[in-house]
Amino acid sequence: MTKRTRLWLTLSILSIAAVILIAALAPMREVGFLLQNARLGTAVVANDLCYGVFLQGRSEESVRSAELGPIIDPRLAWASARVDLERGTVGVSLLGLFSSQATQRGDGSCQLGLDPPEQRLFRAPIPDPAPWPDGDAMSPETVTSEVDMEALRQAVAEEFLPTAGGVDRGTRSVLVVHRGRLIHQQHADGWDGLVPQNGRSMSKVLGALLAGSLVAEEIIDLDQSDLRPEWQDQRKDISIRALLLMQSGLQWHESNGPGNTATAQFIAANAADFIASKPVEKTPGTRFHYSGGDSDLLMSILQEQAGLDDQAWWQYLQVALWEPMGMRQVVVARDRSGKLLSSSGMHASALDWARLGLFLARDGVSRNRRILPAGWVDFMRTATAESGCNYGAMVWIRGGCQSQQPSPVFELSGFMGQGVTVIPETETVIVRTGFGPWIMGDLLERIFPALGIQAPSRMAMESRPNSPEH
Repeated sequence: MTKRTRLWLTLSILSIAAVILIAALAPMREVGFLLQNARLGTAVVANDLCYGVFLQGRSEESVRSAELGPIIDPRLAWASARVDLERGTVGVSLLGLFSSQATQRGDGSCQLGLDPPEQRLFRAPIPDPAPWPDGDAMSPETVTSEVDMEALRQAVAEEFLPTAGGVDRGTRSVLVVHRGRLIHQQHADGWDGLVPQNGRSMSKVLGALLAGSLVAEEIIDLDQSDLRPEWQDQRKDISIRALLLMQSGLQWHESNGPGNTATAQFIAANAADFIASKPVEKTPGTRFHYSGGDSDLLMSILQEQAGLDDQAWWQYLQVALWEPMGMRQVVVARDRSGKLLSSSGMHASALDWARLGLFLARDGVSRNRRILPAGWVDFMRTATAESGCNYGAMVWIRGGCQSQQPSPVFELSGFMGQGVTVIPETETVIVRTGFGPWIMGDLLERIFPALGIQAPSRMAMESRPNSPEH
């Protein structure tokens, strides 16, 4: 055997050994990942199944194929679940060593680690035959001279088709309101205008709504600081305004997946305490940083400023917001301690999301009753320079900064395709819900011409990592 042959043989043996070693280590890495993130994984499965089965009336298979499917993480399929329809609980285990339980409360929300209540009181609303927005039926006159209804139907129908690359968009509902009337809606099989749908980060608008309500009652001032007694360092300078504008300066990593503060907060005992314990990275009020932590911290501080316990705070939402706005059944997420959250997880029907959009289009007025202070929505939809002209107070801005003037187009935006776009001038609201690849700008570019609208359809800086278009 020549020296060259021996060298070739040695290299071949080493290559084969390396392949065998990598193949052996790969499952070990998977096991290590599971051990590190098992608590998060079982909690996610329990939470999403609880909402999907009990609140939305779906099958376990339906939820696992979408919210818990491969597009999120195929390893979630390894977690087994026990769904108890009678008690309203979902128990999830992984490897027989780790487990989580989610329970549906009487208000419809699902809470991790909660024992089942003696009686489940939540009931889905009965359809109201009156025309929207007072009821749930289509407006009796749905055509105006400025609307090309055929073009509008085609623009909406395309949202339910696969992308050019053949990928299912996962669209569930699209509603179009124009001149304050519901003129068109389309829903995927198994969905309709009354099924509560998870707004995900659209939920963040809740903090802005509540802050406006408390400002109207002169309970809070936006420039209040020194908000928590344990904040004896630079955190004392964080104001309510800074939280509303996502400018707290607190350390935060907003992402969907293991190993970041957003998911760590999801399984924390108390979400507000978790984010409040983070250090300041930037001087408060000087840097925009998209943060679900800011949103949940704001929610907690507003409750404390209002001086209400958990039950009274939940009731305040009903009396101050949902009932006067005509929103029939809104379910707000809770953390493990039972505190209401606003970073994600607020569920409302597509018709209710549209009612919320119309309420914002009318500057916080519903049924001729002013609920938010005059000009409050203008404050919400005024883009900040710190955000790259993409964000105001808990809402996204299309068209960028307008010389300190309110944007003509703003929207609520949530993970995997939740969107409520609002154009106040024409009382136009476009609702899109779903779970899949999605760019709201594409839908708006098809719908705006059909409605005879000339308005910005794109974000000011779509390449920015925090843009909802990503």
